[in-house]
Amino acid sequence: NDHEFTQDIVEHIAIHEMGHAILGLLSKHHSKMSKVVINLSSPKSPGYTVFETSTSSIYTRESLFEHLMILLGGRIAEEIFYGGSVTTGAINDFDEALKLAERMVTYYGMGSNIIYPSSSDKYKELIDNDVIELINKAHTISYNILEKSKSLIRETSQNLLQEKFLTADYLNTFIDEKYSHL
Repeated sequence: NDHEFTQDIVEHIAIHEMGHAILGLLSKHHSKMSKVVINLSSPKSPGYTVFETSTSSIYTRESLFEHLMILLGGRIAEEIFYGGSVTTGAINDFDEALKLAERMVTYYGMGSNIIYPSSSDKYKELIDNDVIELINKAHTISYNILEKSKSLIRETSQNLLQEKFLTADYLNTFIDEKYSHL
């Protein structure tokens, strides 16, 4: 039963998921988005976007950066539609985004320095700055894409609530027919 969620929250959830899904669809280096699902009888994960599993253990900077963008996309879609009235739904996304950005900087040498001596406070600050810069850059690019896709998100989120899931094929066809300018 869906009674735990108000209609308002349900719409937030659909918008949130379409933020992830649309960025997933439009990304060029990331593993492909296969479907987006709304399941209101699952209070823990009422919405989720499914990606094809990548077989590679080596990722490019581009694909990691797109993953960062996709993680932030749910919250950004909420911001675009509801301004300050965002939900706590993004907490796991944010946690993952932060961990990913930290790994990109400290493990993979994708920050402004290749290696950081981890012991000193000075370098902790540099790492923090690089992490913040990565996240802010991902946020800005995601925001621009989703802002341009606003009517697409509005329309597909309504479809998502009706159908309970949308496949990548459906979304691609939908985009080709109505939003090929994106």
